[in-house]
Order: sequence, then structure tokens, then C-alpha cells
Amino acid sequence: MANMICPACGHFQEQADECSKCGIIIAKYKAADDAPVESAVTREPRSGSGNGFPVAPLLLVLAALGGGAWFLLGGTDEPASVTQPETRESVLNPAQQALVDQVKVTQALGKVLKIKGVVLALDEPPSDAAGLGRLVSAGLLTAEDLIDPWGRPIEYSVTQFTGDAALVMPVQVKVYSRGPDGMAGTMDDLVAP
Repeated sequence: MANMICPACGHFQEQADECSKCGIIIAKYKAADDAPVESAVTREPRSGSGNGFPVAPLLLVLAALGGGAWFLLGGTDEPASVTQPETRESVLNPAQQALVDQVKVTQALGKVLKIKGVVLALDEPPSDAAGLGRLVSAGLLTAEDLIDPWGRPIEYSVTQFTGDAALVMPVQVKVYSRGPDGMAGTMDDLVAP
């Protein structure tokens, strides 16, 4: 049986009086259109190729896209190391790695701010980092919230003030990530204000 392309929407289907996709009556559409429209495909599908869709152009497009992605991601002709498997981050060029690092910093800062916001909304903040686990049990935070993008726990401490200082600020809550270097007290620490 012959196939056709709907002159209105371009849908490919078996020969019919009506388009199975847009519902137009082919004869009426052609009569209204002054320009000749090629609507029938007379070529029968080749055996073994399904509906006769040309596969070669599709393969060329896929090869071009794959080659472009390989080029943009800094691909090389050298085989990957057998002793050390490549991670997603190990194949990035320096500009891409900087972008990934910035995304991780942003994610860590978001987690730190979320934790501090939840803690400050409580009547009494947890006294230590273990208390944050109770906030997970209560459904106020998730276990993932307590881990920074580098796989380390978010740091948490509470300082209780007494005397005159307690009148100004009775409690100081510090929530932070150690940042990319993993060391506390360095310039890359991400501290909630």
C-alpha cells in the first residue's frame, strides 16, 4: 500500500482520504490550495527497513552531533586510563570545571542557609550537630540537606551567651560548609550570615 504526507501538517501515514493527525479532508484541502502539493509517496518501503524512513541521513546527523560533543568536551585520541576510571569531572576542561565548582559552591551555600533558616525558626535551636539529626527525624530537613556537595557534613555550632551579652543576642548559631578544600577556617568556607 502507498504512503502519503498530509499537505497541511506534514504527517506521514498510509494513503487515506483524511489525515489521521490533523483531521483535514485531503481532497478539500487540495481544491482550496492553488499551488500543487505533492502528497503521495509512491515508493514502497524497502524490505527490512521498517516504514522506509531514510536511515543514512539520521546516522550522519548523529555522527556530527557526537563529534561536536566530543570536540566541545575536549576529547582526545588517547584511550582512557585503565588503572583510574574517568569520572564525569575528570573529562572537563578548566572552564567547565570552574563552572561545576561554582555550582557546588552555590548548592552548599543554599544548604547552609536552609539549615540556618530552619534552626532560627525554632523556639530553641538544637544544642549541637547531633540535634540536627532530630530535625531530620521531625521532617524539617532531609539527610541530604546535612551533607555538602563535596560529601562532607555541614558544620553546626551554637554559642549560648550569658549576662549583658545575652540581652543583645542570647544565642549565636553558626552553620557552614568547609568548602572545596575541606578545611575549616579557610577563605573558601561557606558560612551562613
